[in-house]
Amino acid sequence: MRSCRALLPMLQPLRPRRLQPPVATRVPGSWACSSGARGWFASCAGATVRPAGSSNNSWWQGQNPQEVMLPLCERKQTAEEVTAAALDTWKQQALAKIYAIGNRFQDMDDGPSAAELKQELDWLLDDATKAQADGTVALRATLGELTDMFIHRRLGNREPFQYVTATAHWLDLVLCVGPGVLCPRPETETLLEIAEKAILDKPHLREGPWADLGTGSGALAIALARTLSRHETSQDTVVYAVECSPQAAAYAHVNIERCAPRQVELVSGNWCSPFLGSDDTAAPQERLVGKLAGLVSNPPYIPKADLAELQREVGEHEPRLALDGGEGDGLDHLRSIFHGAREVLMPGGFIAVETNGQEQCEELLASLQASRDWQEAAIHADLGGVTRFVSAVRSS
Repeated sequence: MRSCRALLPMLQPLRPRRLQPPVATRVPGSWACSSGARGWFASCAGATVRPAGSSNNSWWQGQNPQEVMLPLCERKQTAEEVTAAALDTWKQQALAKIYAIGNRFQDMDDGPSAAELKQELDWLLDDATKAQADGTVALRATLGELTDMFIHRRLGNREPFQYVTATAHWLDLVLCVGPGVLCPRPETETLLEIAEKAILDKPHLREGPWADLGTGSGALAIALARTLSRHETSQDTVVYAVECSPQAAAYAHVNIERCAPRQVELVSGNWCSPFLGSDDTAAPQERLVGKLAGLVSNPPYIPKADLAELQREVGEHEPRLALDGGEGDGLDHLRSIFHGAREVLMPGGFIAVETNGQEQCEELLASLQASRDWQEAAIHADLGGVTRFVSAVRSS
């Protein structure tokens, strides 16, 4: 059987890539959060926030969403003050655990090496340290909490490092993530680059609404809204972030409120279904048949038979709903997306999706080229050189 590991640079790491300069992604109130969202965020006294309905994202009202942990590096309060010597003792104990594990995770399922776990430990302490002065360290989490985070959850249970710190660094965004939402990967940044090139090459794509189908944490929708704001001529352009999972939508809601509350609207639904209404009583997004300028999506695409081969961080902890592409070739959701896209995209509208790799890309490309509904179908490689993305333009 074909191993899925060769096609998993996106699913493999679950280890955040810090962008330089790191301070720019760590300081609350950086440009990534709007001034309005910044004030809302700063008002949260503890380490969690419960999403609430807002003017743009009102489908939350009447629901009981889960609490979302704030990124460790952005928590305001000091949880504990310890001596630098005590913190160093704790670090040496954590390092001893890493040395005992060695490269066993890597040998088992291509998990993190000892060197990578040491890097994560440094990141954890960097995020947890609020201030240092006169041999005393102010921490955003107590030493007991750090033990639970790193020793028990990360090393013991092999939870994704992003879940442990409630943080995903993606582009220059700092996003809330945790159980129930897929951690955004660096490879997906290429999907944004493909969309931005289309926006630059085809000015009409700047004039209509866009949608991110299966938004998860909201990362792609937020970045796409920022891209459109740099290039658009219409100030009313909105990006609809579509999500069917209440757990994932809780994170998307918080991230949207923090980073792009006026440009992104969170919509409950599955793929293109929220846009297929037609009567006068439908919600605004339900009257967009044939009117969307563009669609992007990073849907579930791992063939069901390959799920057992995933790293423990992924297979045991990330939501199966965001991974399982169905029986056989794993293209169930991608086919549904393209089927709906024929209805909701305007003539000349653009679509770009992420796939599991070359086989899926080639199969989708052949299907698009054989259809009169699509033109300019193309495949694109990810940051690691793996053929992973498919784009096309709706025929006029």
